[in-house]
Amino acid sequence: MASAAVAASFFAAQAAVPALADGSGPLQFMSDRCAAQAPTPREELRNAWQLQRLQMDSVWTMATGKGVKVAVIDTGSSTAGSPYLSGGGRVRGYNMIPDVRAEDGTITYDCAHGTAVTSIIGAGRTESGQAVHGATNFSGIAPDAEIVTYRALKNSTQPEGEPSEEEKENLTYTIDAIRHATDVEKVDVINLSQATFNDAKLGQLQEAVLDAIAKGIVVVAAAGNQGQADSETASAFPAAIEGVIAVGMSNQQDSGDEMTHVGRYISIGAPGRNLVALAPSQPTQTPTADNQAFALEASGTSYAAPIVSGVVALMIEHNNNMGNPEDLTPARVRDILVRTADPSGVRPPDPFIGYGIVNPLKALTGTMGASPTPMAVETESTGKIRVAPDEGTPLSSMVGLGVAIGAVILVALGVVAAIAIPAAVRRRATD
Repeated sequence: MASAAVAASFFAAQAAVPALADGSGPLQFMSDRCAAQAPTPREELRNAWQLQRLQMDSVWTMATGKGVKVAVIDTGSSTAGSPYLSGGGRVRGYNMIPDVRAEDGTITYDCAHGTAVTSIIGAGRTESGQAVHGATNFSGIAPDAEIVTYRALKNSTQPEGEPSEEEKENLTYTIDAIRHATDVEKVDVINLSQATFNDAKLGQLQEAVLDAIAKGIVVVAAAGNQGQADSETASAFPAAIEGVIAVGMSNQQDSGDEMTHVGRYISIGAPGRNLVALAPSQPTQTPTADNQAFALEASGTSYAAPIVSGVVALMIEHNNNMGNPEDLTPARVRDILVRTADPSGVRPPDPFIGYGIVNPLKALTGTMGASPTPMAVETESTGKIRVAPDEGTPLSSMVGLGVAIGAVILVALGVVAAIAIPAAVRRRATD
């Protein structure tokens, strides 16, 4: 691409995108900068078991996510060369991170994780409602939802060894993206397939998340993966923030998968092992199914969370169609999800999947079980980070929203290191 064209698009994006609170503004995301993968051979493709398990063919007769806006705050998502995500502007994005040029002058984004997450929520279907590719049934849970993606994370996999300054994640970008999605885009759902266990900016993250929930936005977050934290009892954020729908992962045996970082704040589970998803495709003038790159073994709570986000989008559309949009508050959404979930057989809350595996059909039709215990459904914001009763955490509110004990502990421990959002939770298709 000629340098003049790059400059023109840069300044056009600056003029078009509203500014953030600090006066700066995100740029429009450029998919052609994503590192692309080769098309997946037809003979390697298989059906997406998650769609069959969740009976999505029946669910889509009631809702497809049309008219609902979902924010995906992640590594950015490539729409280039993809018939599932390109065309019509249904999927668009922002770049929250300043670009860094390589020695050869190029700018390249690692979009693998964000593309997979976005596709699980909103990869499209044909106009007649059929699967796009003839060799797989794959599509997103809410194939007609509008998706707004944010590049707020740099890496799809955890860098080996001590990350360089350029490799380190900065929680500020995620916080700014939440604010932008809340106040500028005014989305209905925010998906956060990321987790951090220890960062000096967690108080600011909490404040942004609670503000989104207070404004009626449903926030869904991955519970995190085993092995990411120094302690098995550490709380993962933003999943552990009160009012967030925290998602663990189930497997093809319908049990809570041990990859999940356990926590009593986990609300619900969803398929998260060996899922079919999309990978960044090579840019083409005319996107075709045969050009599409796939991730065929996407595993992690990162990929369970967008399933729940997609189901929430379907619930919102269905509720709007029924003429009761004001009734579906974030607390109400969580209550419906946990009461309609398929129990795991373990006395709830199951440490891996909370109150069971999400059941979209029941969530839309309102076929509910008994109400869980008051502690389990207490989701109204109190201004405090919600933590499992017997779990340790180094944090209380850093912004005066909670008690001061956690802040004192942070100071005592000197926990003011740079952000460390453990990439395994939100990354790699085989993590």
